[in-house]
Amino acid sequence: MQLSSLFPTLLLVACAKAIPTDDNIAKTPADGQSDAGPVNVPALESLADAKMEASSSCSGWNDWYGTGRWTYTEVQFCFYQRSDSTVAVVNQREAQYYWGAAWYYARNYPFSWNIEGTIVTQSDFEGSGDGSGPTQYYVFTEKVPAGTYSVSVNYHQVGPYWEADAAINESAQFSIVLGS
Repeated sequence: MQLSSLFPTLLLVACAKAIPTDDNIAKTPADGQSDAGPVNVPALESLADAKMEASSSCSGWNDWYGTGRWTYTEVQFCFYQRSDSTVAVVNQREAQYYWGAAWYYARNYPFSWNIEGTIVTQSDFEGSGDGSGPTQYYVFTEKVPAGTYSVSVNYHQVGPYWEADAAINESAQFSIVLGS
């Protein structure tokens, strides 16, 4: 075998060995499989007086890639009724980045997100945060009355690992049913 035919192989091996030291390698998002289970409702204990009607007050899970498919995330938007207010919660899981021919979980690299949205005929809302998991990002000062609503959200995420040029910029429209 000639050295010139070995060069491309050696180059690929060298690049693969330069992978970040993140030991939390993720499954490829495109394979349709996920290690993450259902949302950890006990993590929402700060919403103790919220009615956890996740099946009707949440969107489905959105599987989104960033520009160039260098970042990936799974996001769900929920709205919970308290006795005197309505709370907007984002469930974010599977934040990943692509580097060196492999996907990695965001464990060692921060990422941030912001959300702008509207509950049609009711109110606009917005919030921001960083990291995964269920996060309360907005509280409606007046409780949204019981009923079925159309919701529109814009989601923007920068990171993990990559900067704004690989950001996730997506929108979702869905319906929710809020109880009293």
